[in-house]
Amino acid sequence: MSYKCYLSLHVEQKKVSQKMTSLSNRIQLGQRGVSTLRKTLNEVESQISDLDTAKEIAKKGNQCEREVNIEWRKNSQNGKKKRRKTRVIRMSSLQRKYNEQIGT
Repeated sequence: MSYKCYLSLHVEQKKVSQKMTSLSNRIQLGQRGVSTLRKTLNEVESQISDLDTAKEIAKKGNQCEREVNIEWRKNSQNGKKKRRKTRVIRMSSLQRKYNEQIGT
């Protein structure tokens, strides 16, 4: 193999290596994007679940505390879930006060 062919192959090998590195970086960037989207989706689903729970609790009026306690037991794994319980308790308390004011 001549020196010229060797050099040409070496240059081509470097180009291919650079393209592979570039593609690898693009794949990693895409994977980070997917991870971010999954995290956002989980947060949105959690918010929807919280809103659905609050809606159901508001509908049931007198059963609010019982349902809050059930929801609390299910969601007591981390601090975010503790804040959710506080919001639900506040909402149920407001619902009770409202019900008392309108005489139901």
